[in-house]
Amino acid sequence: MEKGLMTIVVLLSASRAGSGSLLKDRAARAAQDTPPDVTVRACLGQNVTLPGDGGGVSLKPSSDAGQGQTVISVGWLKHDGDKETMLAVNTSGHFLSSLGSRRASLLHVPDKGVTLPEVREADLGRYTVRVRSVRDGVLRVQDTQLVLEQQDDIRLGGDDVQIHLADDVIYDPSTDEWHVQIKCGRFLSADKDHVAVTWRTPSNQLLNSTRSDDGHFVLHVPNPVEQGVYSCLLHTDHCRNKQSVSGNAAASVYVDSVEQRLRVLEVGLSSARCSSEQCTPQPEQQQQQQRQQQQQEETSSTPQPPPSGDGGVVRQGDYTLAFRLTPGIGQSSYDTYTKVGHNDDDPLVRRVLPAGCLTVDGSLPCDRHYRSKVLDLWDRLRVEKARVAVYVNRSEVAFFEFNAVGSDYINWFQKERLASSSYTDLFTEPKNFCSVKAYNIYRRFYVSRNHGGCAVDRGWLIVWDTADTCRPVWGADPPYPVIGYMHGNTNQLWTSQYVRHADVLAIWVKMASDGAGG
Repeated sequence: MEKGLMTIVVLLSASRAGSGSLLKDRAARAAQDTPPDVTVRACLGQNVTLPGDGGGVSLKPSSDAGQGQTVISVGWLKHDGDKETMLAVNTSGHFLSSLGSRRASLLHVPDKGVTLPEVREADLGRYTVRVRSVRDGVLRVQDTQLVLEQQDDIRLGGDDVQIHLADDVIYDPSTDEWHVQIKCGRFLSADKDHVAVTWRTPSNQLLNSTRSDDGHFVLHVPNPVEQGVYSCLLHTDHCRNKQSVSGNAAASVYVDSVEQRLRVLEVGLSSARCSSEQCTPQPEQQQQQQRQQQQQEETSSTPQPPPSGDGGVVRQGDYTLAFRLTPGIGQSSYDTYTKVGHNDDDPLVRRVLPAGCLTVDGSLPCDRHYRSKVLDLWDRLRVEKARVAVYVNRSEVAFFEFNAVGSDYINWFQKERLASSSYTDLFTEPKNFCSVKAYNIYRRFYVSRNHGGCAVDRGWLIVWDTADTCRPVWGADPPYPVIGYMHGNTNQLWTSQYVRHADVLAIWVKMASDGAGG
């Protein structure tokens, strides 16, 4: 038998025969009291490599290691209380292990260590990697203490993977943009090294998580927000039991692109405004806020505004209320419509806004024309349809729908963009005006067939913002504004009995939801 192999047999035999010696008991107790140099975590039932032989996990260096030192053997020992048992030894290129007849042997992994197969609970605990070497004729022993621990379970705060849209929009310096956030989790374990979360977008793109936060994996949804179902796909090679996350779990959430784009744009605009204005309330602003709060308290018994979509806007199906014209209040509808920056869906304004201003019910009090921030964001929201509707007793009595793709908040209202209407002759009859600005300062939101003198003028829709030169003939009496429309489904003379006055005119818009808009 070769000398190296004899050394292995001698070392293993000595371990078995003399493990109860007083000297080794003291050494084992000392090892138990010493903080480990290396901690290894493993799942029960899986294989784990205990480092050694200069493997991937560095062992404790010898204080006098250097040239002229020859390694004789590397041994792996297990501590059981005060006892120390040799499990394997590698010397002179020979490897021998012994776990007893009930277990498979350890497997030597050159330059890494030994692999302990199918870890059991009894395998957890303290180990020593003992390196014997000779230098300058002196035998030296270097011990590195290991501890083998069970890997913590990856556990969730509930039985299933949870996914939700975060309440806040976040700024991402890497993209220099504001983003909607989707969160997946919540993980109760701090150790998530064995877990990965990917995200599937509505168009089946796979994205990595942007970050992790408070036990959640977080996705910053790319802009422009794509509408549809987003899924978080959780992958783990972690220990699996009934409390842990299953191998491949998933959860989904539906995202409305219009609402979320509004949130992103609103926060972005507010941030830009704050940067320029420092967002420090001035004394008059503070007084106005106090007056608004007082007014709200005084009117708390009155009907409150109906629920709205995210960002404070009023929604009706796929359409968002962009403008609501209130007749008889003495305010120019055109001036309000074109007043950039005047937004009645601002949170502070909404607190004191009469409930009627957010409905098509003309019987409810409203002291203003409602103007949404949608008008200011028209091109960025990619409005694709605009619908002008007039109401009497809460019922729609006439409408005009326009193709608004590529338009702005003014030029969408033109005859070339008309797409449908409640009037059957609108596409066969000539039109000399179809415009928001329309004719002079008194006719706005005007859809006219022809002029030729007050007695022969014909059309479909008109808003008198103030007294018209044809008032003596047409009879559009104050208070202004007055919403005029033709009863029936064809154009008529403005002097005819078919002219009616409406309670409300509303402009509804539908934004693109295909993810291509901004």
